[in-house]
Amino acid sequence: MNNFFIEAKSGGKNHGLYKALHSQTKEQLLKSLSGYQKNIEEQRNKIKKPAACIDNWEARSEQYKRRLLKKWEKDMLRNHEQLLITLGVITERRINNE
Repeated sequence: MNNFFIEAKSGGKNHGLYKALHSQTKEQLLKSLSGYQKNIEEQRNKIKKPAACIDNWEARSEQYKRRLLKKWEKDMLRNHEQLLITLGVITERRINNE
């Protein structure tokens, strides 16, 4: 099991997510997993090519750019943590992706 899952299961950060995931059906869990993967990929693409999603990116201040890139990185990390917790619940419940 991964550390994010273990922490959530033991009542730490993201424990609410852990509990909520346990009430989800197999289909809902797999949909959540897919959603986290999609969000991570979207954030990764924004970080790689910010001008593709922000009008006048080049004209924006450096401070604005740094803040937005930092936000996207945080969003990506949060989604990654949630994905790992979801994978942990799927493994714990012995759900396979068939």
